[in-house]
Amino acid sequence: MSDDLESTFIAEFDGLCNSTRMLVFTMSSLEAWALLSHVQLACRHPENTGPTRAIAVRIARQMQRQIAPDGALAIVAEQGWHKEFDQ
Repeated sequence: MSDDLESTFIAEFDGLCNSTRMLVFTMSSLEAWALLSHVQLACRHPENTGPTRAIAVRIARQMQRQIAPDGALAIVAEQGWHKEFDQ
């Protein structure tokens, strides 16, 4: 990353951190499931330990409670957070 791009990114990212702007997304339950699954997969990366990981997990857990509140979907969704269920 060039120095100019890096400094501009840092300034813009700081703006995101200080923003109160809320975003609203509309997606199907299947799309939410796909996004949840991909967040779980990304969380498997051993170097994914930063503060944005915690934000992604918090949001994905909220989605999980909405799309898989009970039944087999809930069980499988929860297993996605636990390495021992990886295949």
